[in-house]
Amino acid sequence: MNKINNYILTIAIALLLIFPTVVIGNNIENLEVDKKVWDGVDWVDSTNANIGETIRFNITITYHKTNHPNATYCRNITVIDILPDCLEYLDNAQPEPDEISGNMIFWNFSDYTEHLSDGESIFIEFDTIVIDSGININNVEATGEETCSGIILNGSDQATVVVCEPNPGVNLTKKVDVDGDWVETAYINVGENVTFKITVENTGDVDLTN
Repeated sequence: MNKINNYILTIAIALLLIFPTVVIGNNIENLEVDKKVWDGVDWVDSTNANIGETIRFNITITYHKTNHPNATYCRNITVIDILPDCLEYLDNAQPEPDEISGNMIFWNFSDYTEHLSDGESIFIEFDTIVIDSGININNVEATGEETCSGIILNGSDQATVVVCEPNPGVNLTKKVDVDGDWVETAYINVGENVTFKITVENTGDVDLTN
């Protein structure tokens, strides 16, 4: 029986040496993703905006080494940002994305030189324009591979833009000129010229066009 137990123990140790990712490392917190939106003063998690307003986002991805003894750096990092339907990408991200498909923006940092050492970060910024009202939740997901542990790291975050339903309004006033004064009522003789003034005032919270 002792020989059998020793044999099983030997196999278990061998498996741990071959497949260390089974028991070592934390693949949730080691790739930290932070998504923020600019509110005009600071980077925040949520802000309010109006239709037609430009909104800027920032994504910060930071690698924290796992407790694996062979961990060195994080490589093959990919980032996917998914915009809600109420936001439209303005095609100005830095660094430039590798692919844009519908409301999805994709970055692939898989070049050999594009890796993060412990504590280092990747920064991404881009603008969107608000095209509709609602609670716009902008999600981002990132993955990477830690060398030489082989651990796959994941992280995600979101930022929110709250856009109230527009409240348009217009007020019209019409007055007539009497000796240089604009009044609402005038007594005019037949044959006299009459000058009117119409004032259009925007009383809503959105721009008026056409």
